[in-house]
Order: sequence, then C-alpha cells, then structure tokens
Amino acid sequence: MLRAGALRERVTVQAPAGPAVDAYGDETRAWSGGVTVWASVRPETGGERIRSGRLDAVQAYRVMLRYPLPSGDVETTSRIVWGERVLSVLSSTVTPTHDAYDVVAVEG
Repeated sequence: MLRAGALRERVTVQAPAGPAVDAYGDETRAWSGGVTVWASVRPETGGERIRSGRLDAVQAYRVMLRYPLPSGDVETTSRIVWGERVLSVLSSTVTPTHDAYDVVAVEG
C-alpha cells in the first residue's frame, strides 16, 4: 500500500497534445498542461547511451504516483516535469494492489 507520507514531491504528468510547428516551420511536439500531483521520486542507477555519435550519461528515476490520475493513465508517450527536470517515461505499470503507478523514467 502506498503511504501518503512517501509522496513528498510535486510533479506534473503531461501527455502529447499533437504536433506543432515552430517559427522555422519545423515540426515539434506540443504538450498538454497536464495534471500536478504528489509523487515519490527516487533516483535509480545511472547508465550511458550513445546519442548523435557520442556517449551521454543517463539518469533513471523511479516515480510512484497515486492511482488513478484525474487526467488518465501514465503512458510511455507521457512525460513528467519535476522541478527543472523533464523525465521521459520508459515504462508505467499499476501496482498489484491497484493503488499506485510504478513509473521508470529517464531525464532528457
């Protein structure tokens, strides 16, 4: 069971709102306003990935959110805004007790 005292961070869960076009005519991703909720955010082990031909450090986080969210499910197309950090959702599952989302996300 998810305890209320464990949810100490404010995060915003956003879903893609569809493609948008920037000032240069390039297609970009627009995001919905989302829903702001209490969450538990815990850093997991870091790693590395190759991006644009160079090695970048990757920090993964485990985010626990109360289930269900007023705006719908947390999906792999969603993102989580936590302070100045933007986390891309890699996986999202509902706990066996159906009281929380267990989300794995990476920064960037």
